[in-house]
Amino acid sequence: GTTIKPIGDIFLNLLFTIVVPLVFVSIASAVCSMANMKRLGKILGGTIGTFIFTGLIASACVGSGAVAEAVPLLRDQGAP
Repeated sequence: GTTIKPIGDIFLNLLFTIVVPLVFVSIASAVCSMANMKRLGKILGGTIGTFIFTGLIASACVGSGAVAEAVPLLRDQGAP
């Protein structure tokens, strides 16, 4: 397993190098081709709302100590 790890890491880095710009260009071209700006505002509002909602959930988990409880448990199981 350790002999092919560098090959896997290179593959994942190349994949991310290709996927991130591809997703950005796809979203940017979709936004640019939208004719109805009200629909764009609705989509952006939903996206920002989802971002804020998931951020609040994450901060509640961190604040409650759920993450602090889970990290030692994961380390005991062999996770880095």
